[in-house]
Amino acid sequence: MVVLYIINGGLLLGVIYGIKLLHRIKKSHFELTKKFRSSQILSTNKRDEIRESVKKLNTLITSIQSHMDKDQYKNFSELSNNHQILKNKFSNFLKNLEERNNSNEKHFSRLFTEIQQLKNRFEIEDKDPNVW
Repeated sequence: MVVLYIINGGLLLGVIYGIKLLHRIKKSHFELTKKFRSSQILSTNKRDEIRESVKKLNTLITSIQSHMDKDQYKNFSELSNNHQILKNKFSNFLKNLEERNNSNEKHFSRLFTEIQQLKNRFEIEDKDPNVW
């Protein structure tokens, strides 16, 4: 009978110790779950902040890109206009040069003709001084 009391007491102590262990495990599990939820909330908040920052950066990059495209188009347009102006000026310069060249050719041919006439007169006068 005493053996039964000892076995009964041992089993009772085992059950009480098991209940205490279960209570500790439940308490630590509850604390760990609480910490996990708080860290999960913090990480969710940080992730949302990072997403918002990435969206702002994407918006900023898009804005910068559009401004660069506008500036590039503006610069290209200015270069194109300047090129057209220079092309027109150069074309006018070539026309003026061609006109002057034609005018000079006419003058030179007239001068050459007059020089030939003078040369012929001098040759005639050299041969016969009484021609005139």
